[in-house]
Amino acid sequence: MSEEEKKVIPYVIYVRKSTTKGSGEQEKSIPDQIEACLNYAEQHKDEMDIMLKPEDFIFETEEDLLDEDADSNPTHAELYQKTRHLYIIKEQASAKDPWARPKWNRLISLIKKGEIKGVLSYSPDRQSRNMVDGGHLIHLAHNYLVKLKYTNFSFDNNAGGRMMLWIWFVFSKQYVDKMTEDSQRGTRSSVLAWSTLGNFKYWYKESASRTFTPFYPHFHHLQKAFQMKIRDKKSNSDIADWLNDVGFLKLVKDANVDWWRLEWVNASSLARIWTDPFYYGIYIYWETTVDLREVSDEYEPMITKEEHEELLQRKYENKRNEYSKIKEENKQFYAVPKGMLIDAQGIKFNPSIPSKNKRHKKNLTILQETKPDADLTDIIQYHHIYYEMKTDKSKLHNTRFKYSELEKMIVGKLSKLRVGSDEYELFMNAHRMMVERINNERLKELRMHQMNLWTFVKRKNDWMTKSLVPNLNQEQEELINKKLDWIKKTINYIQQEMKRLEEQEEIEVAKFLDFKKILNNAKKYYANASLEQKAKICNMLFDNIVVHSKQRVVFKVKPELESIFK
Repeated sequence: MSEEEKKVIPYVIYVRKSTTKGSGEQEKSIPDQIEACLNYAEQHKDEMDIMLKPEDFIFETEEDLLDEDADSNPTHAELYQKTRHLYIIKEQASAKDPWARPKWNRLISLIKKGEIKGVLSYSPDRQSRNMVDGGHLIHLAHNYLVKLKYTNFSFDNNAGGRMMLWIWFVFSKQYVDKMTEDSQRGTRSSVLAWSTLGNFKYWYKESASRTFTPFYPHFHHLQKAFQMKIRDKKSNSDIADWLNDVGFLKLVKDANVDWWRLEWVNASSLARIWTDPFYYGIYIYWETTVDLREVSDEYEPMITKEEHEELLQRKYENKRNEYSKIKEENKQFYAVPKGMLIDAQGIKFNPSIPSKNKRHKKNLTILQETKPDADLTDIIQYHHIYYEMKTDKSKLHNTRFKYSELEKMIVGKLSKLRVGSDEYELFMNAHRMMVERINNERLKELRMHQMNLWTFVKRKNDWMTKSLVPNLNQEQEELINKKLDWIKKTINYIQQEMKRLEEQEEIEVAKFLDFKKILNNAKKYYANASLEQKAKICNMLFDNIVVHSKQRVVFKVKPELESIFK
């Protein structure tokens, strides 16, 4: 269909429900908003006409429809089904930050192109709770690019009406800012009062006064697991097997629904707790730190500070060991990054290169006789790489994909990628928000490294003091020098990690500049890319790739990029 033949859409309905914690009680549900908008449209049918949904409707996915059909409220599910033919944009995202809502951004893009002329919402705060998005919308109305209607607010597109709409947006922002400030103030007070804030630590429970207290008998099980790690130097896998044998379960947040569930502990979850300072008494929640040993009578430490420091020492040593080098070596062959390919339950497919150490490394040795600079990338080909579901709990257990199969699907997805000037502008704004989020995460990790650095600097000073003691024998001197050498290496490593984190924002910007080159010709770029570059492209575009069956594979595009896939 040519641009001239495209129908201009007179009115669409936009509804939004924030996913921000604590906001649910103040907001009408999406079905309630839809019903209010439809009633308003019926009462004003002489002035407006809600369009039917086009075949190429870009504001919902098959998964969205399945979620609507499965709504726990039968009345809501029925309303969704009855209105599915109408042009209704449903978004679940906070409007606190500008450019942070993919569907709203796409709607604005269509308005600027002249494809949509009017928007009906329950109230102005459904459209914006920040001054950037609000001001942008008023600018579009001022230039008569969009007509705005609300069920509970009468808007006239004149100087007075635009001023009243602006005031509404101002109050909406003030409300959400105050709610954030109150929440942060309450959080800090709660941490200083050693409240759990609903956080979960293996195996502590929330007491009647909402503080951390040991949960027996599993507290002693985990305490023994710590000793197996510290004293016996058992592997994480062996300790996980032992914990599962004694009935130790971990509590995890379900990614798809708002509840917690129990599951078996695994090696990766144990790796995260060994160096958590909480287990010797230091509770860190964002920028607030409290020593539970000093303020809480109910808290009991799992290990001592010295044992925690020993586990930290091993952590930083392991960062430099041969195993890490092998993992890094393998990563260069995973064109679909490890952990990105999952089943519908969220269980990951395992990438593998059969016979890598036997056949491929043997062939590499032969090749290096004539080509000394050769490495494994000169030997291993695409058809050597597989992704297999090895977890027997998955319904897709033993399902295997060749990389060539996945590549064909990825190329098909990339062929749908189109980037116009509007999409480019929206992506730029979304990227700025993404960099800000990354920066916040970086600061949190930086704070943890700073704390570890202080610990090791103090240990260095203690050992240097010991080295000044007169009349040390040779064995004592060697021990002190060995300890000092290790501590200095560890301090150097932590400082390197901190420098890496400090440079991360610049790295993200550099990645973005690379991405700009890829966007408009992604399919061709991907076809000519190395395996490592292909992985980079996947990381840039997709959150994950969900396998429902060999015939049905769904790509979860990053929210800020949804509008560029048509």
